[in-house]
Amino acid sequence: MSDLIASLLILQDRDQRVTRLTADLEHIPVDEAALTKKLATQTARYEQLKTETRKLETDRKKLELEVQTKQALIAKYKGQQQQTRKNEEFAALNHEIERAEQEIVTLEDQELDLMARYDQGLKVTATEEAALKEFQTKVTHAQAELTKKRATLEKELEQSLVARTEAEGKVDELALRRYRRILASKKDAAIVPIVHGTCTGCHFKLTSTAINNAKSSPELVACDNCGRIIYCPDSQG
Repeated sequence: MSDLIASLLILQDRDQRVTRLTADLEHIPVDEAALTKKLATQTARYEQLKTETRKLETDRKKLELEVQTKQALIAKYKGQQQQTRKNEEFAALNHEIERAEQEIVTLEDQELDLMARYDQGLKVTATEEAALKEFQTKVTHAQAELTKKRATLEKELEQSLVARTEAEGKVDELALRRYRRILASKKDAAIVPIVHGTCTGCHFKLTSTAINNAKSSPELVACDNCGRIIYCPDSQG
């Protein structure tokens, strides 16, 4: 393996590390946003449960007031019955009393149903509140870990950029431009080994001439198919 190939491989390794670290850093805001969204969703669910439970109690109190209104109406009708001497008026008032009493039975049944649902709502809300507090603790911990991870990655990236610059300085300008052009195009790797007569970048079967040139030529040799720089690992002669 030539010194140029060796220098390019070192540079590529550092380039790939910079790429990985950059990608990891760019993904941290995505992870943070995901945590924030999950917390917001769970918080909204808890607040909705609280609102629904409070409404049950509000509705029950409205029914309670309606019952009191009906009871006051019954008392009024009974008072009117005591004052009337006419059978028809007495019967009509009695009919109104019976209707009000029946309405009270219906209202009280509805009130009992709301009370049961309210009690159940309190239990569900309490369970959801406990789950939310637990999740809030987890989110706080996860956010702290992401902050710590960001600091570590930023430091590693800074060091890797310095190392990459050092590696660039050991490659002649012409070869460096060619390497950069290929890497920008292929994204993953600009220089790849030949394995079993095949370019490991595109898995194209190489000609004997290309393989021999890669072994012996002092110049950089490209794959005829993908254009990546190819080389023969020392273990393959």
